[in-house]
Amino acid sequence: DDYYRTKKIPATTILESARLESIISSDQEMVKTNLETAYNNTVVELVHGNNYERALGFAKQSNNHELINLVGTNGAAYYLKKEQFVKALKFCELSNQKDQLRQTIYRNQGVSLMQKKDFQGAISIFAKINDQQSIRSCYVGLF
Repeated sequence: DDYYRTKKIPATTILESARLESIISSDQEMVKTNLETAYNNTVVELVHGNNYERALGFAKQSNNHELINLVGTNGAAYYLKKEQFVKALKFCELSNQKDQLRQTIYRNQGVSLMQKKDFQGAISIFAKINDQQSIRSCYVGLF
């Protein structure tokens, strides 16, 4: 007990303990609660560490749509900030806010391409979100 109070135990270790409990315990109601808590804590810990790929794996294993949404929304925002637009789009598809996130990601990707003077690429990105004003700006940049 003193060890647990003074040392941080990774949430993945607690999850493994809960999985073992599910095999050997006769109290399945308690097992279910412990597994849900362990999955939740594992996903949250991984999200806080920006480890979205692993967090997504555990969220999917849990079959908890709220956890999948959490990973999708936070993963999309994280990769958007890093200008890793393909990964941001992958994660945004798992979010309840995917339409809004997708539009924001495409807009930022188009702006990034404009700043790099890749106007043709920016035009094709802006066309995906029907941003006519930005498309006009790209044509001005071409000439």
